[in-house]
Amino acid sequence: MVTFLRIYNPHGVVRATNADAREFVSMLPLLSSRNEALQMAALAVGITQLGVTTDNEALTRQGRTLYGRALRETAVALRNPTIVASESMLVVPRVMALFDLLFGAEPESTNQAKSWLSHVEGELALIVNRGPEVFSKTDAAHAIFIHARYRLLWPAFRSRQSTILNKEEWKTLPWKGRTKSSDDSLLDILCGVPELLEGVDRLQFERMDEADREGLQVYTLARCWTLHFQLQDWVDTEANAIYVPNIIDTFTPITFPNIDIACITVRYWLLSLFLYSALDIASGIDPATDTLLAHPDRPHPRPFARMIIKSVDYFLQEQYGITGVMAMAMPLGNALLYMNRNREPDEEYIMTIIDMWCEPNMPNTLREFLQSFRQTLDLKTSIAIPTRQL
Repeated sequence: MVTFLRIYNPHGVVRATNADAREFVSMLPLLSSRNEALQMAALAVGITQLGVTTDNEALTRQGRTLYGRALRETAVALRNPTIVASESMLVVPRVMALFDLLFGAEPESTNQAKSWLSHVEGELALIVNRGPEVFSKTDAAHAIFIHARYRLLWPAFRSRQSTILNKEEWKTLPWKGRTKSSDDSLLDILCGVPELLEGVDRLQFERMDEADREGLQVYTLARCWTLHFQLQDWVDTEANAIYVPNIIDTFTPITFPNIDIACITVRYWLLSLFLYSALDIASGIDPATDTLLAHPDRPHPRPFARMIIKSVDYFLQEQYGITGVMAMAMPLGNALLYMNRNREPDEEYIMTIIDMWCEPNMPNTLREFLQSFRQTLDLKTSIAIPTRQL
């Protein structure tokens, strides 16, 4: 368990982990004592990590064997109604997904992304099966839900299809008798993004008659502007929650006051990148030819993509461990997807990441995970290849 916890906090300094990691690490020992599958999964991660860091192949093989046993134990647990109803069971897919993120890489393969997605989708199924109000009942259940929500949106971002988490009951009932944090309120808006992505993909690639196209365009534009105003209200209300960097030049990295502010700021930039690129497409702007940096009536997506790129160095500091990698994976992947649709204006930014791929201190974890994810998409359109075809 000690080796597992060090993945989140390599230097043993509390301030080097964000709120999600701190709460997860504090809950895990008690939760794992109540669930054999969770014990096995955490042990698999810890032993494999120890084997990798000490270059001990025997330990690495032992860890992978334990991962297989954890999968089998999970399958058994899912057939037991008492275990399935426990809070500890909700955490099992998160730890299994962490194993795939850290150790599941296979060259030129989608297997890592496919396996990771299956665990996250399983986690979402467990949560949805309980209903939203359950997650207001205990502090542990509430914490598990609110810290899972961002990760649970990743499959919807990839598939570019609306998510059940955008339904009103999932944005209200888990907070019954509780107060939302600034991050909770930001994620409420982020839950609406997959619907926008679905709408603009249909406008770009689906055959339909002009009346249907016009109706979809009007609806999608209205949804985009609704989220825009919600986001502007959030920025006005939660101004102290995010960091506004002083951009000096292309090559000066962005730093942050602390990892918590860094995480919520990059989520805000990711939301803005999604929202304003969708609004551009719905407005008839082609991202493959657009070279602008600003619009007269709304933010442009390009500066948000650039700020994400310039913040990579901060998150990949060793002190932040897997927290930094997880915080950067989705923003970086989508910033690169956006820039690759029209490389010319952002070539310098893309090259900074390509150069980083070759640096010895660039975590293999992030590079290999994004490469596996990239192979699950049509890079020309960003549309996901169906999971069954991977």
